[in-house]
Amino acid sequence: ALPVAARGGGTGTTGQSLNSGVIVDTSRYMKRILSFDAETRQVVVEPGVVLDQLNRFLAPHGLFFPPAVSTSSRATIGGMFATDASGKGSRRYGRMSDWVAKADLLMADGHACDTDNLPGAADMSADLEAHATAIARAFPQINRGLTGYNLREAMGAKGLNGVKLLAGSEGTLALTTKLTLRVTPMPSYKALTVLAYTDCLAALDHVPQLLAADPVAIEFLDDKIIDLAARTPMWSELQTIFGGFGGARGFLFIEFSGDCPEDINAGHALLNDILAAAPESFIGRTDTDHPTQMAALWETRKRSVGLLGAMEGARVGIPYVEDAAVPPGNLTRFVQEFRNILNDHGLDYGMFGHADVGCVHVRPALDMLSAGARTL
Repeated sequence: ALPVAARGGGTGTTGQSLNSGVIVDTSRYMKRILSFDAETRQVVVEPGVVLDQLNRFLAPHGLFFPPAVSTSSRATIGGMFATDASGKGSRRYGRMSDWVAKADLLMADGHACDTDNLPGAADMSADLEAHATAIARAFPQINRGLTGYNLREAMGAKGLNGVKLLAGSEGTLALTTKLTLRVTPMPSYKALTVLAYTDCLAALDHVPQLLAADPVAIEFLDDKIIDLAARTPMWSELQTIFGGFGGARGFLFIEFSGDCPEDINAGHALLNDILAAAPESFIGRTDTDHPTQMAALWETRKRSVGLLGAMEGARVGIPYVEDAAVPPGNLTRFVQEFRNILNDHGLDYGMFGHADVGCVHVRPALDMLSAGARTL
């Protein structure tokens, strides 16, 4: 038997599409938007459609596809389904599988089906029901998706939920040939607040209180990323925001959105109340609703990987721990202990992630041509 594996945009960091068999590159020929129904707010796409391509198509209709991965300029919809991707705003919008109505599939024996009519669905439902207690014990209650078989959510109220089972399975169960997606209206108003702290841990420690303002997203970056961004052309738009934060080593990006200005004002009012009792580590804030500034800020967050990938000399930020997720209340302790390990090895590193859902990316600076670095 010859293994067959699908490949999307190649944005995965664990070599998912590296295989000894046949690689199906969906981004080359399977990249059509097949149909769109504005009334039902559904769009049908091939798996090689890129996320930014899809949102450009939807924008004139006032709609968008919510899962907002930072690699949106190259990540494919099929790849996002394979990993049950989420990204910025997942606390409100959920994961990829929450927006897939149906996936058309090709099984290993060449049989075509879809997630509503999976072969053996009744037997799988019975197995899931029989092992419900073990599944509940093994799968944590966290917002972020798990790459793998989402057995906790695969058992739906009406039997097997094929979308939840396939999402995150990395193409090991079937090849996805078509996806029917739900889309939603784009918010009419957005605003972004940057909060600065003396330390990244202090910033993370404040997140549970800040969630009471109910923002769309709270993202965090450390000072390493901002220092690297200051060397890029983007800094012309960012300098007025970060220029007054001398000594800051941790930053939170907080986004509010809504259908009217009152939605933004309500969020800011709640935030103001929370910041009235801010810790001593809090240095200051900058608010903006300027589209160019907000775009530059989110582009900085998106480019965190690239910025850390060109740190200095032969050392670059290496994919090390990607999308590690813990309950948000445990994030500060998790990052503290992780930093202790990196510091004990004398490593320089950058950290960023989705603070509101307890997700962190860690990129230590290593020279992989050095034998010492390869054995760490």
